[in-house]
Amino acid sequence: MGTFVVMSLLVLFVSPAVEGQSAMSASVAASTLTASLPTPNRAIDIIFALDRSGSVGPSNYNKIIDFVKAVLSHFSVSPTTTRVAVVSFGSTAKVDFDLLRWTSNNNNKCELLRTYIPKIKYTGGGTNTVGALYHALALLKKSGVRRYSTKVVFTITDGKWNRGGDPASVVRKLQNMGVYMYAFGIGAWGINSYKLRGLGNKDSGGHKYVYLFLDFSVLSQVAKRLRGECPLNTYKDTVGPSSCKNCPSNSVTSRTGATSKTECRCKSGYYQFGNPIRSCKRVTCSKPSYDSTAVRAVSGCGLWTYSGGNRCSLDCQSEITCPILTAPQDGSISTCGNRYGDTCTFQCDYSFKLSGSATTICTAAKSWSSPTPRCSKLSCKNSEIADPSPNGVRACPGSYTEVGHSCSVTCNTGYQPKGPQVSTCREANGIAGWDRRPQACQVDKCTPLTDPSDGTVSPMLCKTSPEYNTQCTYGCNKQYTPHGPTSKTCEPGGVWSSTGVNTCRDEMDPTFSNCPGDITSVAPSQKTEAEVSWLVPTATDNSGSTPTEDVDITTSLGPVNFLQLTPPIWFQEGQYTVTYTATDPAGNTATCDFSIHVQVTRCSQVGTPATGKTTPDPCGVLRGSRCGFSCDSGYNLVGDVESTCQDDGSWSSPAPTCQVVHCSSLSAPPHTTMSGCYGTSSEPYGKACHFDCNAGYTIKRGTRSRQCMADGSWSGTELECEGICCF
Repeated sequence: MGTFVVMSLLVLFVSPAVEGQSAMSASVAASTLTASLPTPNRAIDIIFALDRSGSVGPSNYNKIIDFVKAVLSHFSVSPTTTRVAVVSFGSTAKVDFDLLRWTSNNNNKCELLRTYIPKIKYTGGGTNTVGALYHALALLKKSGVRRYSTKVVFTITDGKWNRGGDPASVVRKLQNMGVYMYAFGIGAWGINSYKLRGLGNKDSGGHKYVYLFLDFSVLSQVAKRLRGECPLNTYKDTVGPSSCKNCPSNSVTSRTGATSKTECRCKSGYYQFGNPIRSCKRVTCSKPSYDSTAVRAVSGCGLWTYSGGNRCSLDCQSEITCPILTAPQDGSISTCGNRYGDTCTFQCDYSFKLSGSATTICTAAKSWSSPTPRCSKLSCKNSEIADPSPNGVRACPGSYTEVGHSCSVTCNTGYQPKGPQVSTCREANGIAGWDRRPQACQVDKCTPLTDPSDGTVSPMLCKTSPEYNTQCTYGCNKQYTPHGPTSKTCEPGGVWSSTGVNTCRDEMDPTFSNCPGDITSVAPSQKTEAEVSWLVPTATDNSGSTPTEDVDITTSLGPVNFLQLTPPIWFQEGQYTVTYTATDPAGNTATCDFSIHVQVTRCSQVGTPATGKTTPDPCGVLRGSRCGFSCDSGYNLVGDVESTCQDDGSWSSPAPTCQVVHCSSLSAPPHTTMSGCYGTSSEPYGKACHFDCNAGYTIKRGTRSRQCMADGSWSGTELECEGICCF
């Protein structure tokens, strides 16, 4: 299967049939469930939801636990295959244990069955199914749960929920996550068909997800069949609900759950034929053999087929005796007679060896079948204990050590014996041997050292298998400074002379390879700021790592905030200091500083001409600024009408002046008198000249008053006077 979640809801109810949901037999349920379970030996997360309500009871709760173990028998529990969690519910729900995120190798079936399953305790109470399923949902959503795994939740209950409400909504949430939900109902506690089916996935693809059992005894039978247990006198070779095979005729098993034909044993009076057993054949007894000179058959000594209790009765022909025996020195003899056929057994005292036959029989020849044996002292060869020289001493003089005595090995400083130091010569079944074998002394070894970061430890032996008296020296790479012990020696007992940690520290600052020089930039036309660009300096470090770089821009008044710190950057007029700071992984720093001077070219302020104005008013003084000049009415501009602020800070032309307009001077026309004007060469703008006719004359035409106009002409027309005529 791909990456999906499997929730198995084991909801157990006891009822022959619940509104169309029929109770299943143990054999059908076991085989159907086995075929419907997820494929084992792949990544599977299983959650069991167990009903511990009051209606279940402690005894039936143990059957639920047994069912859980039976289901787990189909899966391999490990960090890479199946992981397990258990939630339980009474009036409230709780998480009994959660191993879905445990990646240790201790997450295995042995640890699960030995440590975690026993933690599941019965409490009684109501039936809060929805609470348990919300716990399951939360466990599956936790960080660390495998996203790619198949996820299974088994919920086991004996009745309809009566706490927390209907679990339908949380079931849908789990199914929407791709969860497979197996529902197992046990008992007649009011669960109807649609509510039972609502707890499990819809049957599809030959997989069944909802099961109904009559009672908890059926659940136990299902568990046994899941484990594949067979009844007495039957067996099967594979785990699972497959059928059991009968043992051969006249053979039996000693237990239920036989897993091999080899557990079939022939009944009394039968013997096994074939290996493994093929059949059991009846035992037959041939006619017994006996010395007819001393023994006679009384009855029942023919050929018999075993039927129990068959006997052959013999009796002696005459009285035959052998010499009375005595125990050998350092030995003993069993209580025995000396009549024909009597057997005597000899044994030696502890630490003595029997030489000869341990038994002898009184024969018809009135002699014993074997002579009385001898008992000799047992000892062990010292050469069987390895000589530890030159690294130690074997403390057992001579070539042999008698039973009950010991031999020891003492190792020199810096060496340890391979095994126990003392061995005792002991007797077993009449044979002397060392109870243990001290071997040659082996040199003490210290834990291999590792190179410090940015350094080495030498010689190479220090990093592979340092032995007693090995001297190891630490060194640092170029441009790194050592801290801690510079050397260590492997001392007796396999410990280092120093427990201090050697480190190589980088105490060299980074370097900038291309720190820019000071920069002077002139603001462009009519601006008080300039765009400044430079090549960002690059820092390197002896560690080989790229240092981190920070940049600060300051003025004499303090830091300046810029929207960006990557060139090109617009700077206002002024003096700036740019500082790049490089920091290496060890915290060493280096700086790159340079100044930026932004200059603004200005011209002197242009004055406004008297009786005139400037455009704009006032005129700008930045390089490229233009200033236009004009005069008031009646005045003429003397100079250029416009001046530009140049790159050198000077105006392209000086400020002009405004001179008053002059009209040519007037003279008094004939027969007139002029006043207000003085007859000079010219009169200024606005000057008014007044004319009057002389006595005896009157105005004929013209203007009595004329004014100097802005265009240098006089207003009005020349006054003409004519003589007055008297009539």
